[in-house]
Amino acid sequence: MAISGLYRYDVQVLSLRRGMAPIDDDAGTLTVTNTSDGAVTLFADRDGGNSLTSPLTLKDGRASFWTANATIKLVAAVTVPITQTITATNWTPNDHVLVASDPIS
Repeated sequence: MAISGLYRYDVQVLSLRRGMAPIDDDAGTLTVTNTSDGAVTLFADRDGGNSLTSPLTLKDGRASFWTANATIKLVAAVTVPITQTITATNWTPNDHVLVASDPIS
C-alpha cells in the first residue's frame, strides 16, 4: 500500500577542511526529528512499506530516507576523522549536504 505525500531526503556529510570530500564514516549516525524535536516516521522507500528507525547509520557519510514531513531537524554524529555533532534545523527535501568543519589531522 503506497503512502501519498512522502518526501525523499538524501543527506551527505562533507568535510570542509578536506576540500568538501565526503566523510568516510560507516559508524556515524543521523537522528531525524520534527522541528520541535518530536518523533518522525521514516521509510526506506516511497511506498512506505519498509519503516526505518532513527537514528540512521551513515554509509560513507550518507543516508537516504522518505518521510511525510516537509521540514525536519537533523543531528548528525560523525566519528571520522574526529568525533563531532552537526545540527541542521528547518531542513527540507531540497537540502542535501551537511558540512563538518573537522580540523586537518
